[in-house]
Amino acid sequence: MSTRIMLMVLGLIVSSALAVSAQFQGAGRAEVRTVSAAQEAVDDSWVSLTGTILRQVSAERYLFQDATGTMVVEIDHDKWRNVSVNPETIVCLSGEIDKDWSTTEMEVETVDVVTASSQGPRQTQ
Repeated sequence: MSTRIMLMVLGLIVSSALAVSAQFQGAGRAEVRTVSAAQEAVDDSWVSLTGTILRQVSAERYLFQDATGTMVVEIDHDKWRNVSVNPETIVCLSGEIDKDWSTTEMEVETVDVVTASSQGPRQTQ
């Protein structure tokens, strides 16, 4: 009887391991690079956008624009890392999509200056 139980437990362990390893399918996560693609991406998708921050909407929310459109991005104060930008500064923002019932925003993890405006201070990373 104990051999039979041991075989059943072993079978459950092996089948559990196979089920866990079967969860991933595909070559890797696709990186979203445009606002229009970000608007259509699923929640928690990784996004890396290059464009300009047009204006501040609220305390930590900004209106971002690239060649394909605009979207609201959330940049926590600690994510700025002493970088100064203006609407002419081209930045690369990286983070995750946050989809709500009626809105799609980006939660920014990093802010990198691509080119700085000639009127503003030049930032290097």
